[in-house]
Amino acid sequence: MTITSADVRSLNHWIDEAAASYIADLWNTAYPGMRADLTKEINRTAPFAGATDESSDHWKAHIRRAKRTRRELAQLDNCTHRGCTRSPAGFSVSSALYVVSDFVHMRAGHLAGPNDGNVFRLLAELADSTAARHAEVSASSAS
Repeated sequence: MTITSADVRSLNHWIDEAAASYIADLWNTAYPGMRADLTKEINRTAPFAGATDESSDHWKAHIRRAKRTRRELAQLDNCTHRGCTRSPAGFSVSSALYVVSDFVHMRAGHLAGPNDGNVFRLLAELADSTAARHAEVSASSAS
């Protein structure tokens, strides 16, 4: 699926069209590589999870986290993600920030991948948009 600016704005009415379009473009560029990287990571570490020593618990947790991150990225891409059970489904900028941050954290310590620039640009825009929203809400509640 391709995320559009309308998808970005459906749950994030406070984002203007230009920012929504930019986030959609960044997402559509970065998402396929993030998904592929997580799939590779799951396949790479699966043999370690079957070990009989105590390190297998570490690898099992690592694989669960990678699968959860991959699933949440797919839900965001399909606009079926829910921040909580009562939230409407859709593409949430704050949820995307959390999930992409988790992806970046999982990649820490690895050599730079060909998609990393796209991911970091997306993460920066999600962070800037979320910070701007928090500042706007704080200013309006202080008035």
